[in-house]
Amino acid sequence: MKPTPETIRAVKARLGVDEVVGMLEALGYEMDTRNLRFKLRPDERTPSAHIKRDTLLIKDFGGDFSGDIFDLLERCHGMTKSEAVQFVADFTGGHFEPVQARSRPRPLPRPKKPPDGAVRAFYERMRAGKREAVRRYGKEEMARRFYEELIPRPLREGMDDAAIDRMVGYDMRNDSFTVALFRGDEPVTVAVRRAGFHDRTVKWFTPRGHAKSFIPYRAAGDGDVYAVFGTKEILLLEGIGWNYIGFQSDSTAKAVARNERADELLEAVRGRRLVLLLDHDESCHATVAPLHDFFGGVCEVAPVDFADLLFDRELPKGYDFWDFAAWCESWQVVRWMIADYIEGAPPHDIVDHNTEAA
Repeated sequence: MKPTPETIRAVKARLGVDEVVGMLEALGYEMDTRNLRFKLRPDERTPSAHIKRDTLLIKDFGGDFSGDIFDLLERCHGMTKSEAVQFVADFTGGHFEPVQARSRPRPLPRPKKPPDGAVRAFYERMRAGKREAVRRYGKEEMARRFYEELIPRPLREGMDDAAIDRMVGYDMRNDSFTVALFRGDEPVTVAVRRAGFHDRTVKWFTPRGHAKSFIPYRAAGDGDVYAVFGTKEILLLEGIGWNYIGFQSDSTAKAVARNERADELLEAVRGRRLVLLLDHDESCHATVAPLHDFFGGVCEVAPVDFADLLFDRELPKGYDFWDFAAWCESWQVVRWMIADYIEGAPPHDIVDHNTEAA
C-alpha cells in the first residue's frame, strides 16, 4: 500500500539521530557515531558523509549527494519512495510490511570533473568580460563598483596590482564581478557574485564542476597566518600579500581534515600562529572547534571575534573581515588591532593609530 502524506509525516516525526545512525549501520555503513560521519564508498580512506544533527540531512563532501535518509535509500539502495518510507517505518516501529534492505547496488559516483581546460576557458571569458564591461560602462563607473563591491578605496594603496588583475574578471551575463582562485598558474575555480534564484540574496556562486572545496593559501617567510572565510576576503589578503588560508565556505573549513590539501596546510602553519578572522554568525563560529582540532597540534590557533574586538559597536549578522578592514581604512591599523586583541592589550581608539601611521 502506498503511504499517504500523513503517514510520511508521522514516520518522519519518529526519526532522530539514533534512528538514522541505526539504519545506516543496519545497511552496512561503518559509523563514526561521535562525529556522525560515515563512508559512502567502500574505497574511501576517510568518511565523506556527515549527518547534520539538527536537521538529520546527510551531506556527501566527497560528491554531490545531499538529502535525508529517504533520499539515500532511493539513490544508493534502489528503493522506490514508498519502499523507503516503509523501510524507515518498519525500523522505527511503524505498521507497514517490512522491506528487505538491499545491498548497495550503485555507490554514489564522485562528481564529474569538467573537461580539460573548461575552467581555464571560463576564466578567459571572464577576463574578456572585464574588458567589455569597461567599454560598456566606462572606467569611472567600473572603478566605483570595484571599490564598492571588492576592495574599499582606502585599502587599495600598497596592494599588488598584478595579483588583483589576475584574479578579478567580469560576468556580463550576471552583470557581476568574478574572482578566480589559482593553484600555481592554473585557475581551479571562479566565483561569480549574483543573486540567488530562490531568496535573491546576493552572494558568491561557483559554477558546476569548479573546485568548491579548493583551499588557497600563502605561507611565505615567517609570521602569523590569517584564516579568512569568503571570496572577497581571499582577494584582499592575496592582494596585500599577507600569509593566509582561505576557505570558500564554512563547510569547507569544517571538513579541512579531509581536504586534498590537508597535509600542505599543516606544513604551512607549523610552528606559527593561525589567526581565525571569524564572520559574525553561528555557522562560522562553529568552525573554531574543527579547525583547532586539526591545526592545534602544529601551531597556536587564535580566534578573533569581531563582536569582542569592537566591543562598543552593535555588529550585524554576517559582519566579516572585509567589513572590519573597510572600517579600519588602513592595513597597518588592521594588523595593529588584531594583534592587540590576540595579545590582550587594552582597547584603544582607532584614531590614535591613524594619527601614528600618518
